[in-house]
Amino acid sequence: MLGCLHVTQPGASLTFLLTLLGLLLLLQLSNMSFYWAVMTEMKRWKTASCLKLSEIQHLFQLNYNPSYVFAPPTDFCAKHDYLVVYQTRVDDTEKRDFFRRTFRSDAQQYNFTILFPVGLSWNSTVNEAVIQEHQRCGDILQADFLDTYRNLTFKTYAHSHYVTQNCTNVRVVLKIDDDIAWNVKLMFDYLSNITLEENSLHCRTVETPLVDRNSSSKWYVSEEEYSQNYFPEYCLSPIYAATPHTITKLHDRTNNAPHIWVDDVFSTGLVGREAGVSFRNLSVNVNWHDYAPFLEGTVVAQYLNSLDDMSTLLQATDSNNSSSQYL
Repeated sequence: MLGCLHVTQPGASLTFLLTLLGLLLLLQLSNMSFYWAVMTEMKRWKTASCLKLSEIQHLFQLNYNPSYVFAPPTDFCAKHDYLVVYQTRVDDTEKRDFFRRTFRSDAQQYNFTILFPVGLSWNSTVNEAVIQEHQRCGDILQADFLDTYRNLTFKTYAHSHYVTQNCTNVRVVLKIDDDIAWNVKLMFDYLSNITLEENSLHCRTVETPLVDRNSSSKWYVSEEEYSQNYFPEYCLSPIYAATPHTITKLHDRTNNAPHIWVDDVFSTGLVGREAGVSFRNLSVNVNWHDYAPFLEGTVVAQYLNSLDDMSTLLQATDSNNSSSQYL
């Protein structure tokens, strides 16, 4: 269940609504249809004693075109062969700067650029900091949804929308979460062989996934949200690759799929089924207690315990790649 915010003090509901309105006014969002949707919800909530998070999520249904607070220029991908989409929290500038520093030379060697899609924060200081970060780096895509774990489907749709409009020239789009290490050389050896016209997702899949009905689980999905016992085959979302052709098909079918909040299930499974995509295996080690397969070069990506581990693994694989290159 999505749960609710219980009003325990007089005026708490009003404070919540004023905070929401203040956020929109501060950011001066240009999408007036979105603004009036919020105002409509405010009127409906004014007599409520319990504000359900599912009602907040209703504001951001996927049957609308994402409105961007700001975005990279339309020629962001024009001179690049690949696009890497890194999903990070809106308030995690430190990680984004780490990725910028870490992959700067690789980006030049393999001709890729990095895009960071984010949503909005309730904290105006965070939103102001992201604006400054974008002015400094020019690689952030901020769309008009709340940047929360349960809104990752909106983040995926926002960046796929940007790709379909501005990045159809690249060979492949590689989507990565911020807790994944990847072997750059092995990855681009693999990506360079992807056929441009294919309609496939390259990832580690879950073929017969049972829906999690444990109400205490992080990935709990109620029968009201999804009535069937099994999801369709889907990608484990931390890392997957697809051509712009496939991304466009997924984007165009997003509003036809039944929406649930679990991003990998929705964005690659339910939408993937609507778009008729196939799946091709991308070797990923999901055991974050065993880095041996990644260090040995038998997988191209690895779940992580920490950002410090990422630095160590990337240095080790970079050394191995350099050594093997000159043997």
